[in-house]
Order: sequence, then structure tokens, then C-alpha cells
Amino acid sequence: MVQIALPFDLLNAAHPWTLTLLTVAICTVLLARRLWFVRGKLHVRDIPGPVDNVSWLYGNLPELLLSRPYGKFEFQWQEQYGSIYRFKGCFSEDLLFISDPAAIRYIFNSAKLFDFSPNRSFIAFLIFEKECIPALRNGGEVHRRIKNAFSAAFTPARLQPYVPVMRDISRKAADKLMQKYLEREPNDPNAAVDIYHLLQHVTSDIIGEVGFGQQFNAVETNGGDKVVQSHQNVIMLGSRPSKSAILGETIIPYVPRIILRLMLRLPTRTVRTLQSFRAVSEAWASALLRDSLHLSEDSTDGGLVGFVVSSNKNLKHERLSFSEISRQTSMFLVAGQETTANALTWALYALAKQPIWQDQVRKEIIEAENSESSLDKLNYLNAHIKETLRFYPTGPLTERMAFEDTILPLSRPVTTISGRVITELPIRKGQMIHVGIASYNRDPHVWGPDAHTFNPSRWVDDRYDSGDLPESIGPYSNLATFVGGARMCLGWRLALLEMQVVLSELIPKFRFSFGPGQEDSVMPSFALTLLPIDVGSEKPSLKLLIQPTQPYGG
Repeated sequence: MVQIALPFDLLNAAHPWTLTLLTVAICTVLLARRLWFVRGKLHVRDIPGPVDNVSWLYGNLPELLLSRPYGKFEFQWQEQYGSIYRFKGCFSEDLLFISDPAAIRYIFNSAKLFDFSPNRSFIAFLIFEKECIPALRNGGEVHRRIKNAFSAAFTPARLQPYVPVMRDISRKAADKLMQKYLEREPNDPNAAVDIYHLLQHVTSDIIGEVGFGQQFNAVETNGGDKVVQSHQNVIMLGSRPSKSAILGETIIPYVPRIILRLMLRLPTRTVRTLQSFRAVSEAWASALLRDSLHLSEDSTDGGLVGFVVSSNKNLKHERLSFSEISRQTSMFLVAGQETTANALTWALYALAKQPIWQDQVRKEIIEAENSESSLDKLNYLNAHIKETLRFYPTGPLTERMAFEDTILPLSRPVTTISGRVITELPIRKGQMIHVGIASYNRDPHVWGPDAHTFNPSRWVDDRYDSGDLPESIGPYSNLATFVGGARMCLGWRLALLEMQVVLSELIPKFRFSFGPGQEDSVMPSFALTLLPIDVGSEKPSLKLLIQPTQPYGG
């Protein structure tokens, strides 16, 4: 479930009588749906799980989604009930939580059977006021054309020319860090620097130049232009997870679209933020695409989207419309910047916790600079990136709904409440499933007895790389972090390349560490992505001590 406070904000802004009638109508629909649905899924009710003594209104969702640190209850339930268990959603709906490898592979690779729930489409509709997530069922023609067009932009050959641009932006970030170091109070050696916001600016600038061929200048200006600012304002709408947000997200798909459109005209701060974002992003995307029409496929001036536009001109039957590309361009900006910035934040957080390992990574990078080794050959750096993606997946949870009756294969037997031992699980059409990305990434059956320990050394001998496995999940090193199948993250190669370049520029120049008491001041929290939340301010932040490895100017 994607946590965002927006749905409940809109419901709260409605007229009291409208809200009351709407709530009664929706609850009636939900109750009728539940009574109809329960009749045909008694097999799911035979699956054990933490379903006793939970709230009828919220179910287990607050424990699952709002825990600090994220995973506090999820990992306990995984240890107690295994890789498949039942839990309660809002209005006591029976939901399935799945981290079983065989089941996840089947779900990801069966796009016509399992797809996003209506919640995801409605959240996108609220943000963009357009249908931005094409369905995979019923042929999935639009999704297929979009995937084909954008996949061609994310090949290694297409990304490699942008490495110098990424390095230049990363060096500007290093200069900014040095500036902050020099400006610290001389008598305060423990003055920490907020790494989180700097990395947000770094990835904004990278996605601007690599994705769109535009300079946002977020690093130099500490924020960027109005496109970046409006994007960040929307991201902040999703950084306030709450019980109200959970309830609102359950209810909002049942609100008629005409009422949603009226609610999106209400004079609230949330609506104003969305209106500003839509106006800025639509004008920006339209101008960007018009400027890209004259570019050739070999040009890098328009970034990856420019390549999509130029190559799309030569297509006949598979051609995307202007509006289809425009919608994906806005989605690309929202999805591509935040997740990579958070992954980089967790990578530096983990390095600060393991100073000896940090020294090993630094030594390897410095030696490679002298030998001109490629980024892919930096074993320690890539091991650290893989372990960061395993231990701190930017999207720790994803939802799917079954759109047909099917049988879910299991890699390990499950003992039901009635005592039956099953090796496959019947799934009824309409069943909601939460796929545990974080739980799979910490499954001891897959990663060994130290699965709940951050241990980058596990990757040094490549024993966990997907190329050595008969079946794997996702496109990278058997990790579920980038999902898999038709809904796989198209930009995963770009995200990895960004992490390689940014870390290879920052780590040789600075030592990162925690000040007194700072290590325990940050907690992973699920709000759109896995955020580092400062327990004092309750805001995203990561403050680290930095120490230059060379004299300034050296």
C-alpha cells in the first residue's frame, strides 16, 4: 500500500453532509463486497497469521506500515508464520502477505493474472488527474508500447555517454560538502552535515540532464528551479504516513470520479500543491517534448526522453501519442529521483556504521582511479550497493490484485490452521496480495542465517548473483528491489549507474561517520519509499560527520 495523506485530506475538505453520505455509501459497498467475497475464499481464512485482537477499522495495517523502524512487525510475522500468512486490512478484510520466492516469481511473471490494485491507479489519478498507469490485463497494448519505447532508452550503451555528466554533478556535490566542512564552527568537531537533502539535489540534477537534457542546478542553488520544487512539494504530501492515510487510501477507490474531480477543486493546501505541480509539470513536459522533435536518435541533447521522442517519430504501428509520452515524462521525474536519492542515503548510512569496510571500499576506488578500471569491476563498491539494495529496498512493499482465479505455487510447504500441509495455494479473483520485497530480501532460506545482518562481504565472491541461480527474482542479483516481470522498474540500470558514479566520487574524498548518539537518531520509515526519518524532528534527514581524506585543494 502506497502511503500518502492526500486521499484523506481531500475527504476531510468536503462539506460535512457530503462527507457523511459519501462515507455511508462507501462503507455499504465495502461491507457488501466483503460479505460476497468471504463466501468464496474460505481457503485463505485457513492460512495462519496475526489476525487475533486487531482493529476492525484498520486491521494490521498500522503495525505493518507505520512501525519504526519499518519491518519491526513484518519481520516478526515472517519468523513466526513463514513466507505466506494472512493479515487484516481495513474493515477486517482478509489480505495475504507473500514473500515466498516461487509465489513472487509467479505473481510478477503473470501480468494478466496479477496487476496493481485500483488504489494505485486512483493515487496516480489524484496526483496527475489523468490515467497514467495503463493496465496489463485485456492485452495491455498501451503498456507494451510504452515499455518497448522506454526500455530502448535504458540500455547500457545508451546510458554510458552520460557518465561524465553524472561525474560532474557528483563533483559539484563534493565541493558543496567541502564548503559545508570549511564553514563549520572551528570549536565543534561534531558538527554534522545533512547528507539526505544534498543527495536529493544530486539526483534531481542527474535526472534533469540524463533524463531530459536540462539543467536543474539543484546542487548549486540548494533546491533547483520551479520544476524540482513543485515535484518535491508533491513528494512531501506522501511523507506523513498515518492511520487516516491508510483509511483514506482504502476508501478513495470507491469514490465516483466526478466527485473526485470536484474535490480536486477545493481550496485546500493539498489541492493547491497538486494544481501547481500539474500546471508546472504539464507545461514543462510539453515544452520538453516539442524541443525534442528535431533531435536525431544519436543525439544526447534531449536526454533519454529526447531519444524516446526522436525514435518514436519513425514508428508506424507502435507509435506513442504525444500525451502518452508526456504523462510518462512526468511520472519519470517523480519516480526516478526520489528512490535513487534514498538508496544513496542508505548506502552512506551503512558505510558510516562500518568504518573498516568503508576504508576497504575507499582503497579499492582510489586504486581503480589509477588503473582506469570500469565501475562494474569495483567489487567492494558493487557489493556495498547490492547489500544496500537488499537491506534497505526503496520500495519495501508492493500490492497486487488477482484478476482471475488461479493457483499460486509455493517453494516451501505451508501448514494451515486446520492442519493441512499445502504446496500450492488457490487464489480467488479479487484477492488482495501484499508482496513483501523487504521480507524476501531478508529470507534466511535465500540469503543464509545472517539475512538480517548488513553484510556486504556476502557479495564479494558473487555467490548470490542471479546469473548463478536456475531461477531468480528481478533483473539484478536475485533481488526483489526492482520488482520483476512486466512491472519491473525500467530505470534500474540508470539507478545503479547513478549509485556507482556518485559513491565513487564521494567516498574517496570524505570519511563518513556518526556523531555521539546520531546513529540511533535515524529510523527507516515507509512513506512512498523507505525514508530515513529523524526521530526528533519526524522529518526525512541523515546527518553525518564528514572528514576530508585530503587537504582542501589536494
